[in-house]
Amino acid sequence: MASLQEQLAKLQSTQDSDARTAQPTTAQKIRTIIARVLGEEPESIATSTLLQDLGASSLDIIEIAVRLEIEFPQQLRSDKVRATMSIADLAVLIDATQG
Repeated sequence: MASLQEQLAKLQSTQDSDARTAQPTTAQKIRTIIARVLGEEPESIATSTLLQDLGASSLDIIEIAVRLEIEFPQQLRSDKVRATMSIADLAVLIDATQG
């Protein structure tokens, strides 16, 4: 039988592995999409930042909305995306419809 220390080490290793393979959250997916459209690094965009404050033009907003609709087809229609929304707002809207 493995010692307690060995069992704990194995458990920690499993948890570390699970953390690395964890699925990205809705907000992380949204942030990545927005960053790609705007040519930014995802980590540089706070979830509380409004799309309009990121310097997104009206065409950027349309492109973001279309890409979000492709990523979340059952949860979001592109006409729901507004410049006055933040990543957090969009994530709440999408997660609420995933029920």
